[in-house]
Amino acid sequence: MFCSDYVKWLMTALATLANLANAQTAPLANGEVVACEALDCPHTAPARNDSAYDCHAAGLDFRGLGVASYTSDLVDSPPTWTVGVSAISLPNQTNVYNFTRTFFIGTDAEDIDDGIEGCALFFLAEDDNGNPNPIRPEPPDSWEGSQCAQPNGLGDNCVPELERLASEAALIDGATCSTIAAALDDGSLDGCFMGQSIVVHSVPLTGSEAPAPINTAQNASSNCWPTLPKSNQLVSVFDFNITLLVSEEAISNADRWITPMMSVWWNGAGAADANLLCIQPQSIIGAYSEKGASAGGGASLLPVPLLISVFGLLAVVGSHVL
Repeated sequence: MFCSDYVKWLMTALATLANLANAQTAPLANGEVVACEALDCPHTAPARNDSAYDCHAAGLDFRGLGVASYTSDLVDSPPTWTVGVSAISLPNQTNVYNFTRTFFIGTDAEDIDDGIEGCALFFLAEDDNGNPNPIRPEPPDSWEGSQCAQPNGLGDNCVPELERLASEAALIDGATCSTIAAALDDGSLDGCFMGQSIVVHSVPLTGSEAPAPINTAQNASSNCWPTLPKSNQLVSVFDFNITLLVSEEAISNADRWITPMMSVWWNGAGAADANLLCIQPQSIIGAYSEKGASAGGGASLLPVPLLISVFGLLAVVGSHVL
């Protein structure tokens, strides 16, 4: 009897461990966005706030994080995109913060077959003063998943049209990331971004100009691996900074602004696909729940752009369209 009970207990325990392992390494469903809880990032102050996490990766300290994946017919397993937000207050300047958005892709190198080419496109809307003007959901917690066709986002017809144009541009002889970006940067789709002019930045994901995965030295201080499954390589692809004059209670709103981004994959056999994502970083610092509650979603609390700091491409600078 004892032996039988022990065997049952052991089988149950092994099944539980297997389920936990699968939950930690399985790719995400299309449209799902997760953050530190799914990535096993350590808590900073669980006694005070169970939603407070500590996430360091690739030498960066994140205060907002969003992870999503999508499926492609040309890549064997779903690639994962991660958007991380860090922000620092500028010395001797009251309520002036520098916000950095960093975009990572997570893939298994073996899942990208020879002959497949890929690039990432980042759509940065600009206001009348030339400042980046991301999507600003109101209220900030109204955004669901990674789909771009939502209220205060892109129109229903814009997403398939952008994906169609990118796929067609990828199939033109001699296509490069720059030529694909140029096909989307002619001003005809500015209406998709509430009439704002758009600058499309492109970065190759394959070939000699593609950014390399994070190396051991860059990953030495990481306590969080912001991609699922965890076996994926992590590659820093693109980042940009915005310096903002912002009220303290609205900082969390600015962290959750959204930059549309697209992955395009194609081969030499007439196949191409494009996928547009709008990933909202999730708040991971416990103070957000305190400040965010008083901030609400009103436009009066949104930060006011002061100036642009530095755009940074973590690949070859000449690969993007200005």
